[in-house]
Amino acid sequence: MITYEDLPFDVIYHICAVAYGMSVNMDHAMSLVNQHTRTACIPILFRELIYTRGYDERMIPWEEFEEGVELLLKNKSILGAVKSFHFRLWVNFPENYPIPEAFFRLLYSLPNLSDLAIIPNPEYLPRFKSEFDVVKGNPSQSSSNVLPEIRHLTIHSPDWLFLGDCTPSLTSLDIELVAMGFHPHMGLTIDVYRLGKSHPNLTSLHCDEIARPHVIEEIAANLPQLRSLGLYANPYGDRYEDFHYLNVYKQFSYLESLSLPAPGEVVMRSVPYEMAHPNIQKQIRQERRDAVGRLINGINTQLLGYKGCTLKEVIIGSRISFAQSVWENGNDGKLHESKIIHRSWHTWKIRAVEDVNQSE
Repeated sequence: MITYEDLPFDVIYHICAVAYGMSVNMDHAMSLVNQHTRTACIPILFRELIYTRGYDERMIPWEEFEEGVELLLKNKSILGAVKSFHFRLWVNFPENYPIPEAFFRLLYSLPNLSDLAIIPNPEYLPRFKSEFDVVKGNPSQSSSNVLPEIRHLTIHSPDWLFLGDCTPSLTSLDIELVAMGFHPHMGLTIDVYRLGKSHPNLTSLHCDEIARPHVIEEIAANLPQLRSLGLYANPYGDRYEDFHYLNVYKQFSYLESLSLPAPGEVVMRSVPYEMAHPNIQKQIRQERRDAVGRLINGINTQLLGYKGCTLKEVIIGSRISFAQSVWENGNDGKLHESKIIHRSWHTWKIRAVEDVNQSE
Protein backbone atom coordinates (compact mmCIF):
# COMPACT_ATOMS: atom_id res chain seq x y z
CA MET A 1 0.00 0.00 0.00
CA ILE A 2 1.38 3.41 -0.98
CA THR A 3 1.56 5.88 1.89
CA TYR A 4 2.12 9.63 1.88
CA GLU A 5 5.80 9.09 2.65
CA ASP A 6 6.13 7.02 -0.55
CA LEU A 7 4.93 9.83 -2.84
CA PRO A 8 7.54 11.37 -5.18
CA PHE A 9 8.74 14.85 -4.33
CA ASP A 10 7.14 16.46 -7.41
CA VAL A 11 3.74 15.03 -6.42
CA ILE A 12 4.08 16.44 -2.90
CA TYR A 13 5.13 19.79 -4.38
CA HIS A 14 2.04 19.80 -6.60
CA ILE A 15 -0.18 19.01 -3.58
CA CYS A 16 1.41 21.91 -1.67
CA ALA A 17 0.90 24.27 -4.63
CA VAL A 18 -2.79 23.35 -4.86
CA ALA A 19 -3.17 23.76 -1.09
CA TYR A 20 -1.55 27.21 -1.26
CA GLY A 21 -4.04 28.23 -3.94
CA MET A 22 -6.85 27.28 -1.58
CA SER A 23 -5.42 28.84 1.57
CA VAL A 24 -2.05 30.17 2.69
CA ASN A 25 -2.73 28.84 6.17
CA MET A 26 -3.20 25.35 4.75
CA ASP A 27 0.32 25.42 3.31
CA HIS A 28 1.66 26.70 6.62
CA ALA A 29 0.10 23.68 8.31
CA MET A 30 1.42 21.28 5.67
CA SER A 31 4.97 22.62 6.13
CA LEU A 32 4.83 21.17 9.66
CA VAL A 33 3.97 17.63 8.54
CA ASN A 34 7.56 16.48 8.02
CA GLN A 35 10.87 17.66 6.61
CA HIS A 36 10.09 16.32 3.12
CA THR A 37 6.85 18.32 2.92
CA ARG A 38 8.47 21.42 4.38
CA THR A 39 11.14 21.30 1.68
CA ALA A 40 8.36 21.19 -0.92
CA CYS A 41 6.52 24.10 0.73
CA ILE A 42 9.48 26.49 0.98
CA PRO A 43 9.56 27.66 -2.67
CA ILE A 44 5.79 28.25 -2.49
CA LEU A 45 5.55 29.94 0.91
CA PHE A 46 8.60 32.13 0.41
CA ARG A 47 8.18 32.99 -3.27
CA GLU A 48 7.19 36.48 -2.16
CA LEU A 49 8.31 38.51 0.86
CA ILE A 50 6.01 41.39 1.83
CA TYR A 51 6.74 43.89 4.55
CA THR A 52 4.34 46.80 4.85
CA ARG A 53 4.00 49.16 7.74
CA GLY A 54 1.73 52.20 7.53
CA TYR A 55 0.53 54.90 9.87
CA ASP A 56 -2.01 52.70 11.66
CA GLU A 57 -0.50 49.31 10.96
CA ARG A 58 0.64 47.26 13.93
CA MET A 59 0.56 43.74 12.51
CA ILE A 60 4.33 43.46 11.98
CA PRO A 61 6.31 45.09 14.82
CA TRP A 62 9.30 47.02 13.51
CA GLU A 63 11.25 45.99 16.60
CA GLU A 64 11.20 42.38 15.38
CA PHE A 65 12.13 43.18 11.77
CA GLU A 66 15.89 42.94 12.23
CA GLU A 67 15.61 39.71 14.20
CA GLY A 68 13.45 38.18 11.48
CA VAL A 69 15.92 39.22 8.78
CA GLU A 70 18.80 37.63 10.68
CA LEU A 71 16.87 34.36 10.82
CA LEU A 72 16.21 34.47 7.08
CA LEU A 73 19.89 35.07 6.34
CA LYS A 74 20.72 31.74 7.99
CA ASN A 75 18.47 29.72 5.67
CA LYS A 76 19.85 29.48 2.11
CA SER A 77 16.90 27.46 0.83
CA ILE A 78 14.51 30.25 1.78
CA LEU A 79 16.79 32.95 0.34
CA GLY A 80 16.95 31.06 -2.94
CA ALA A 81 13.17 30.68 -3.06
CA VAL A 82 12.39 34.42 -2.91
CA LYS A 83 11.44 35.83 -6.30
CA SER A 84 9.60 38.98 -5.15
CA PHE A 85 10.28 41.41 -2.30
CA HIS A 86 7.81 44.21 -1.48
CA PHE A 87 9.06 46.67 1.13
CA ARG A 88 6.75 49.55 2.09
CA LEU A 89 7.66 51.60 5.16
CA TRP A 90 5.40 54.64 5.43
CA VAL A 91 5.28 56.00 8.96
CA ASN A 92 4.62 59.24 10.84
CA PHE A 93 8.04 59.58 12.45
CA PRO A 94 10.66 57.97 10.18
CA GLU A 95 13.45 59.12 12.46
CA ASN A 96 12.14 56.57 14.97
CA TYR A 97 12.36 53.76 12.42
CA PRO A 98 15.91 53.69 11.01
CA ILE A 99 16.41 50.99 8.41
CA PRO A 100 18.80 48.41 9.86
CA GLU A 101 21.90 47.25 8.03
CA ALA A 102 20.39 43.76 8.03
CA PHE A 103 17.79 44.92 5.49
CA PHE A 104 20.43 45.63 2.86
CA ARG A 105 22.27 42.40 3.63
CA LEU A 106 19.01 40.58 2.99
CA LEU A 107 18.50 42.48 -0.28
CA TYR A 108 21.94 41.42 -1.52
CA SER A 109 21.42 37.82 -0.36
CA LEU A 110 18.44 36.96 -2.59
CA PRO A 111 20.09 35.35 -5.65
CA ASN A 112 16.86 34.78 -7.59
CA LEU A 113 15.09 38.06 -6.78
CA SER A 114 13.48 39.41 -9.95
CA ASP A 115 10.64 41.61 -8.64
CA LEU A 116 11.48 44.42 -6.20
CA ALA A 117 9.30 47.16 -4.68
CA ILE A 118 10.98 49.82 -2.52
CA ILE A 119 8.41 52.30 -1.22
CA PRO A 120 9.54 54.06 1.97
CA ASN A 121 9.07 57.64 3.19
CA PRO A 122 11.04 60.29 1.26
CA GLU A 123 13.09 60.82 4.42
CA TYR A 124 14.78 57.47 3.77
CA LEU A 125 16.14 58.62 0.40
CA PRO A 126 19.60 59.70 1.72
CA ARG A 127 20.05 56.34 3.45
CA PHE A 128 19.39 54.41 0.26
CA LYS A 129 21.57 56.72 -1.83
CA SER A 130 24.37 56.25 0.65
CA GLU A 131 23.99 52.47 0.56
CA PHE A 132 24.07 52.38 -3.24
CA ASP A 133 27.01 54.84 -3.44
CA VAL A 134 25.05 57.34 -5.53
CA VAL A 135 27.25 60.28 -6.47
CA LYS A 136 25.69 62.94 -8.67
CA GLY A 137 22.96 60.48 -9.66
CA ASN A 138 25.28 57.65 -10.72
CA PRO A 139 25.80 54.56 -8.56
CA SER A 140 29.14 52.86 -8.28
CA GLN A 141 29.02 49.67 -10.35
CA SER A 142 30.57 47.49 -7.65
CA SER A 143 29.17 44.00 -7.10
CA SER A 144 28.00 44.97 -3.60
CA ASN A 145 25.36 47.46 -4.69
CA VAL A 146 24.11 46.19 -8.04
CA LEU A 147 21.03 43.96 -8.21
CA PRO A 148 21.68 42.10 -11.47
CA GLU A 149 18.60 39.83 -11.58
CA ILE A 150 15.89 42.46 -11.03
CA ARG A 151 13.45 42.55 -13.96
CA HIS A 152 10.56 44.50 -12.39
CA LEU A 153 11.07 47.52 -10.12
CA THR A 154 8.43 49.53 -8.25
CA ILE A 155 9.38 52.87 -6.67
CA HIS A 156 7.48 55.74 -5.10
CA SER A 157 8.60 58.68 -7.25
CA PRO A 158 11.21 59.75 -9.86
CA ASP A 159 13.52 60.66 -6.96
CA TRP A 160 14.15 56.93 -6.59
CA LEU A 161 15.07 56.30 -10.23
CA PHE A 162 18.72 55.80 -9.20
CA LEU A 163 17.61 52.30 -8.18
CA GLY A 164 16.98 51.69 -11.87
CA ASP A 165 20.67 52.39 -12.49
CA CYS A 166 21.45 49.60 -10.02
CA THR A 167 19.28 47.08 -11.90
CA PRO A 168 20.94 46.54 -15.32
CA SER A 169 18.50 43.78 -16.36
CA LEU A 170 15.40 45.91 -15.74
CA THR A 171 12.55 45.44 -18.24
CA SER A 172 9.56 46.72 -16.25
CA LEU A 173 9.25 49.92 -14.18
CA ASP A 174 6.34 51.08 -12.02
CA ILE A 175 6.40 54.56 -10.44
CA GLU A 176 3.57 55.08 -7.98
CA LEU A 177 3.57 58.87 -7.70
CA VAL A 178 4.58 61.31 -10.42
CA ALA A 179 2.20 64.08 -11.47
CA MET A 180 1.46 66.54 -8.66
CA GLY A 181 -0.44 69.13 -10.68
CA PHE A 182 -2.82 69.47 -13.58
CA HIS A 183 -1.41 72.21 -15.79
CA PRO A 184 -2.43 71.42 -19.39
CA HIS A 185 1.12 71.99 -20.67
CA MET A 186 2.86 70.02 -17.94
CA GLY A 187 5.84 68.12 -19.27
CA LEU A 188 7.20 64.80 -18.16
CA THR A 189 8.44 64.56 -14.59
CA ILE A 190 10.36 61.39 -15.50
CA ASP A 191 13.65 61.72 -17.34
CA VAL A 192 12.72 59.22 -20.06
CA TYR A 193 15.74 60.22 -22.15
CA ARG A 194 18.08 59.00 -19.42
CA LEU A 195 15.82 56.03 -18.73
CA GLY A 196 15.94 55.06 -22.40
CA LYS A 197 19.73 55.33 -22.47
CA SER A 198 20.20 53.15 -19.38
CA HIS A 199 17.44 50.66 -20.25
CA PRO A 200 16.85 50.67 -24.02
CA ASN A 201 15.04 47.32 -23.78
CA LEU A 202 12.46 48.46 -21.22
CA THR A 203 9.17 46.85 -22.23
CA SER A 204 6.80 48.08 -19.51
CA LEU A 205 6.30 51.51 -17.91
CA HIS A 206 3.46 52.40 -15.54
CA CYS A 207 3.26 55.76 -13.77
CA ASP A 208 0.99 58.66 -12.84
CA GLU A 209 1.92 60.82 -15.79
CA ILE A 210 -0.86 62.64 -17.67
CA ALA A 211 -1.65 61.21 -21.10
CA ARG A 212 -0.95 64.42 -23.06
CA PRO A 213 0.22 64.17 -26.69
CA HIS A 214 3.68 65.66 -26.01
CA VAL A 215 4.13 63.31 -23.04
CA ILE A 216 3.21 60.26 -25.13
CA GLU A 217 5.49 61.41 -27.96
CA GLU A 218 8.47 61.78 -25.63
CA ILE A 219 7.93 58.34 -24.13
CA ALA A 220 7.58 56.74 -27.58
CA ALA A 221 10.76 58.45 -28.84
CA ASN A 222 12.92 57.31 -25.93
CA LEU A 223 11.36 53.94 -25.04
CA PRO A 224 10.51 52.45 -28.43
CA GLN A 225 10.41 48.84 -27.19
CA LEU A 226 7.46 49.36 -24.84
CA ARG A 227 4.80 46.68 -24.97
CA SER A 228 2.90 47.79 -21.89
CA LEU A 229 2.22 51.42 -20.92
CA GLY A 230 0.13 52.84 -18.09
CA LEU A 231 -0.53 56.57 -17.68
CA TYR A 232 -2.84 56.97 -14.70
CA ALA A 233 -3.02 60.71 -13.96
CA ASN A 234 -6.35 62.22 -14.91
CA PRO A 235 -6.43 66.05 -15.07
CA TYR A 236 -9.49 67.99 -13.92
CA GLY A 237 -11.75 68.95 -16.77
CA ASP A 238 -10.45 66.25 -19.12
CA ARG A 239 -13.68 64.78 -20.49
CA TYR A 240 -12.20 62.52 -23.17
CA GLU A 241 -14.47 64.15 -25.75
CA ASP A 242 -11.60 64.93 -28.14
CA PHE A 243 -9.96 61.66 -29.12
CA HIS A 244 -7.54 62.98 -31.72
CA TYR A 245 -4.69 62.72 -29.18
CA LEU A 246 -5.08 58.94 -29.29
CA ASN A 247 -3.40 58.95 -32.71
CA VAL A 248 -0.12 59.66 -30.93
CA TYR A 249 -0.07 56.07 -29.62
CA LYS A 250 0.52 54.94 -33.22
CA GLN A 251 4.15 55.96 -32.69
CA PHE A 252 4.64 52.80 -30.62
CA SER A 253 5.61 49.90 -32.85
CA TYR A 254 5.10 47.11 -30.30
CA LEU A 255 2.51 48.40 -27.80
CA GLU A 256 0.16 45.56 -26.79
CA SER A 257 -1.34 46.76 -23.48
CA LEU A 258 -2.48 50.30 -22.64
CA SER A 259 -3.72 51.31 -19.17
CA LEU A 260 -5.62 54.57 -18.63
CA PRO A 261 -7.68 56.07 -15.79
CA ALA A 262 -11.43 55.88 -16.11
CA PRO A 263 -12.97 59.22 -17.11
CA GLY A 264 -14.58 60.83 -14.11
CA GLU A 265 -12.41 59.18 -11.46
CA VAL A 266 -11.08 62.54 -10.27
CA VAL A 267 -14.64 63.71 -9.63
CA MET A 268 -15.42 60.52 -7.74
CA ARG A 269 -12.33 60.97 -5.58
CA SER A 270 -13.24 64.55 -4.65
CA VAL A 271 -16.68 63.46 -3.36
CA PRO A 272 -16.64 60.37 -1.10
CA TYR A 273 -18.64 57.84 -3.10
CA GLU A 274 -19.80 55.92 -0.02
CA MET A 275 -21.26 59.10 1.54
CA ALA A 276 -23.28 60.09 -1.50
CA HIS A 277 -27.04 59.53 -1.74
CA PRO A 278 -27.92 56.21 -3.45
CA ASN A 279 -29.44 58.10 -6.38
CA ILE A 280 -26.22 60.10 -6.76
CA GLN A 281 -24.20 56.89 -6.61
CA LYS A 282 -26.35 55.43 -9.38
CA GLN A 283 -25.89 58.58 -11.45
CA ILE A 284 -22.10 58.49 -10.94
CA ARG A 285 -21.93 54.85 -12.02
CA GLN A 286 -23.97 55.55 -15.14
CA GLU A 287 -21.93 58.65 -16.06
CA ARG A 288 -18.74 56.67 -15.60
CA ARG A 289 -20.01 53.83 -17.81
CA ASP A 290 -21.02 56.32 -20.49
CA ALA A 291 -17.65 58.10 -20.34
CA VAL A 292 -15.74 54.80 -20.54
CA GLY A 293 -17.89 53.82 -23.51
CA ARG A 294 -16.98 57.03 -25.33
CA LEU A 295 -13.29 56.48 -24.58
CA ILE A 296 -13.38 52.88 -25.84
CA ASN A 297 -15.22 54.02 -28.97
CA GLY A 298 -12.50 56.62 -29.54
CA ILE A 299 -9.79 53.97 -29.23
CA ASN A 300 -11.68 51.69 -31.63
CA THR A 301 -11.90 54.50 -34.16
CA GLN A 302 -8.50 56.17 -33.80
CA LEU A 303 -6.21 53.24 -32.97
CA LEU A 304 -7.64 49.87 -33.90
CA GLY A 305 -8.65 51.05 -37.33
CA TYR A 306 -5.16 51.40 -38.75
CA LYS A 307 -3.21 48.53 -40.30
CA GLY A 308 -0.12 48.55 -38.10
CA CYS A 309 -1.98 48.43 -34.76
CA THR A 310 -0.43 45.97 -32.29
CA LEU A 311 -2.78 46.76 -29.37
CA LYS A 312 -4.29 43.66 -27.77
CA GLU A 313 -5.91 45.09 -24.65
CA VAL A 314 -6.88 48.32 -22.91
CA ILE A 315 -7.17 48.40 -19.12
CA ILE A 316 -9.42 51.13 -17.71
CA GLY A 317 -9.41 52.29 -14.10
CA SER A 318 -7.26 53.32 -11.16
CA ARG A 319 -4.89 50.84 -9.56
CA ILE A 320 -5.91 52.07 -6.11
CA SER A 321 -9.52 53.18 -5.88
CA PHE A 322 -11.43 50.98 -8.28
CA ALA A 323 -11.50 47.58 -9.89
CA GLN A 324 -10.02 47.78 -13.38
CA SER A 325 -11.89 46.65 -16.46
CA VAL A 326 -10.02 44.81 -19.22
CA TRP A 327 -11.08 45.39 -22.82
CA GLU A 328 -9.63 42.92 -25.32
CA ASN A 329 -9.25 43.29 -29.06
CA GLY A 330 -11.75 40.88 -30.58
CA ASN A 331 -11.96 39.10 -33.91
CA ASP A 332 -14.00 42.00 -35.26
CA GLY A 333 -11.12 44.42 -34.63
CA LYS A 334 -12.93 46.19 -31.77
CA LEU A 335 -12.47 46.28 -28.01
CA HIS A 336 -14.83 44.21 -25.87
CA GLU A 337 -14.96 44.18 -22.06
CA SER A 338 -13.83 40.75 -20.90
CA LYS A 339 -12.52 40.79 -17.33
CA ILE A 340 -12.45 42.71 -14.06
CA ILE A 341 -9.13 42.96 -12.22
CA HIS A 342 -8.96 43.36 -8.45
CA ARG A 343 -5.61 44.38 -6.99
CA SER A 344 -4.05 43.99 -3.57
CA TRP A 345 -4.27 47.13 -1.47
CA HIS A 346 -0.75 46.55 -0.17
CA THR A 347 1.16 45.68 -3.32
CA TRP A 348 -1.15 46.60 -6.25
CA LYS A 349 -0.56 43.13 -7.63
CA ILE A 350 -3.50 41.28 -9.12
CA ARG A 351 -5.26 39.27 -6.42
CA ALA A 352 -8.37 38.23 -8.36
CA VAL A 353 -9.66 38.17 -11.92
CA GLU A 354 -13.31 37.64 -12.71
CA ASP A 355 -15.13 37.21 -15.96
CA VAL A 356 -17.16 40.31 -16.80
CA ASN A 357 -20.35 38.24 -17.00
CA GLN A 358 -19.80 36.98 -13.44
CA SER A 359 -19.41 40.52 -12.07
CA GLU A 360 -22.76 41.71 -13.40
